[in-house]
Amino acid sequence: MLVCGSFHSLFLKDDGTVWAVGSNGSGQLGDGTTISKSTSIQVIGLSGITSVAAGDRHSLYLKNDGTVLAVGSNESGQLGDGTSFDKSLPVQVIGLSGITAVAAGDFHSLFLKNDGTVWAVGWNGYGQIGDGTSVDKSTPVQVSCLSGITSIVAGTAHSLFLKNDETVWAVGSNYWGQLGDGTTIDKSFPVQVIGLSGITRAAGGSILSLFLKNEGSVFTVGNNEFGQLGDGTTVDKSTPVQVLGLCTVATALEEKFSSNTISIFPNPCIEELFIELTDQAYFQTDFKNTKVEIFDTKGRLLQSVPLKTKKSMIQTNQLTSGIYLIQVKSPKGIIVKKFIKN
Repeated sequence: MLVCGSFHSLFLKDDGTVWAVGSNGSGQLGDGTTISKSTSIQVIGLSGITSVAAGDRHSLYLKNDGTVLAVGSNESGQLGDGTSFDKSLPVQVIGLSGITAVAAGDFHSLFLKNDGTVWAVGWNGYGQIGDGTSVDKSTPVQVSCLSGITSIVAGTAHSLFLKNDETVWAVGSNYWGQLGDGTTIDKSFPVQVIGLSGITRAAGGSILSLFLKNEGSVFTVGNNEFGQLGDGTTVDKSTPVQVLGLCTVATALEEKFSSNTISIFPNPCIEELFIELTDQAYFQTDFKNTKVEIFDTKGRLLQSVPLKTKKSMIQTNQLTSGIYLIQVKSPKGIIVKKFIKN
């Protein structure tokens, strides 16, 4: 996994260690110094890291036990350790457990819990923490009025939240309309992005937002001074517009064969999901080398099991609520379908 802040870069290795390079004036490289590096160095004291995020001058590390560590700039409390002092060695974010994803804005941090709630800390001058105030926080607070969240995104001073019903909610700076609610008024409580459904992924820039739909089209909103919204104009937008000239944009996986080849049920599921092959010709008769894989919407492999019969059951009780992709793969083809875990 690779992420970059304003002037530093982070690299997550498959052994759970993290390496960093670049500007280090606030200690954001996590090597115990404030000396910038032009070759990558290992972040001190980290193991079992599963995800990383980089803000302007701070770094976040998600551990495999659901806790979070942070390092670097902390003038707005974005490290979540209860202080406003910069750190050059990773410190634990206070009071968090069961975290499944992290995101870093310039000076604020977001944390997604396995119960679908979101927590936030740091700079809150535009309400981007979503607690109904504009007061900075040095320990995490819950984002108000949100549940069933499956993905989080942090822009410079705004935050985006993808729900399990494939709608998007937003909060924070809205001067250029980047929250997509039809206004240019900042929000300290999350508001729904207007006119969007079937969203599988979101991204936040400095003063704009991007949304990928499940059929491959892309919508954008916010500042458009240089035509960056891709709608053929240079006019700012406060409601999402479609990017022109794109046929489809690939998600983490794409369906390559007829979706009628397999059936999955129940969808949404709770504890288990059944997969039934309705056209066995796509697969080996004896199911040799046929397997089922489950991915999250970021393309991360969560589960892989062999498919041994025409109808099989997959346990889903270990998955958190949200949207997932299930891939059935054999030497004769790959088929991908989407399902929802409640």
